Amino acid sequence: MTLQQPEGLQFSIDAQRHEVMFKDGTAVALHPVFDRGVPSKYHRGLQLPKGITIVVDLRRLSDSIGKDICTAPGRDVPGIVFFEMRRRFKTAKAFTKEAIAVGHVLRTDNRVAA
Repeated sequence: MTLQQPEGLQFSIDAQRHEVMFKDGTAVALHPVFDRGVPSKYHRGLQLPKGITIVVDLRRLSDSIGKDICTAPGRDVPGIVFFEMRRRFKTAKAFTKEAIAVGHVLRTDNRVAA
């Protein structure tokens, strides 16, 4: 997916996604993010209506997740993100509100990267 973004940011969002389901039954889909073409361990994309994507550094949402992600094998990272976000936030709405507050708001077009 191509992003139109502020100068200096080079994020792209993968079409793949991982669902985080919260205790109240709501969910969000988090997309892997590439920074200048390199997979970012710590960033995830959250697509909102009207072509808005939030790119959030997960370390700004949880104090402990940075160390956990850094030391874990890649295959374990989606589970770490799932359980830590579920522990930290009670609802998808609470997660989204915080992601908007600390993330980069980017506009997207409708093309998906192959």
